[in-house]
Amino acid sequence: MSESAPPMPTDAAEARRWQHTRLRRRIMYSLHRKDVEQLIRKQAGPERAAAWGTPTISRNPMHLVWTQLASAQYRESPMVTPPEGAEAVAAAVADASYWQLASRLHRDTLALNENLCRVDVVGEGEDAELIYRPVYPDLVQVETDPHRPSKAVAVKEWIQDPRDPKAWVCLHVEPRLGLYVARDADGIDVSNEVLGGSFSGELYPWKDYDGNNLLPYVVRHKAHTGWAWDPYSNSKYQLSRHLLKTLAAK
Repeated sequence: MSESAPPMPTDAAEARRWQHTRLRRRIMYSLHRKDVEQLIRKQAGPERAAAWGTPTISRNPMHLVWTQLASAQYRESPMVTPPEGAEAVAAAVADASYWQLASRLHRDTLALNENLCRVDVVGEGEDAELIYRPVYPDLVQVETDPHRPSKAVAVKEWIQDPRDPKAWVCLHVEPRLGLYVARDADGIDVSNEVLGGSFSGELYPWKDYDGNNLLPYVVRHKAHTGWAWDPYSNSKYQLSRHLLKTLAAK
C-alpha cells in the first residue's frame, strides 16, 4: 500500500466504506502496526503502552486463515475445456498466469468481502497479451444498474499518477457512454498524458464481437447480497478477534 492516498469520496457512506476496507487490507498485508498501537493506547492507556514498547504483528490469524482457504481452492491450476473455437482464449488466460493470480484474488475477496479484477489486452496481432490486474475496493467507486444493484455499469478507479507517484489519477470507465478518461484530483482531463491519447467514443477500447461496449472490470463477492458492496459483514468479530490475538502475542 502506498503511503499516499487518493482523495476520499465526498459521499460519507462511501468514505466510511473506503476507510473500513483499507483497515482490512492493512491487516491482510501486515501493515497494521499503527492500528495495533492505537488500540493498545485506547485499551491500556498511554503510560502502559509506552512501557510495553513496540507491539509485534508477526501473528496474523486473519492473513493465515484466508490464505489457507484460498490456497485450498486453487492448489493446482484447473484443467479447462473451452467450447469449440475458444481454445486460443483459454490458452491466453493460462499464459497470462490468471490461475496463479486467482488464489490471491480469492484470498483478498474473502478478507475484504469483495474485490475487483481489471482485464486488458496490451499490444496487437501476434504480440497481443492478456493482462489481469487486481483492483482493491477502497480505490473504487461504482455506479450500478438500478434494477440490479449488484451489477456495476460504470467504474471510477484511482491509480497512482505514472508521472508522479505521490499524486493520484481517476480512471473513469463507462461503457454506456463509450467513456474512458483519466482525470487528476482537480478533475482536469489528463488522458493524453496518462493513457497516451483519447479513448472515448468510437475509440472506446473494450468491445465484444458484435461491437457492444464492455466494462473491463469483474467484481468478485464473498457472498451474494444483491448489492454492490458488503464491506462490514463479520467485521466486528473478525477485526477485534485478530487485533486481540495480536496483543496477546506481546
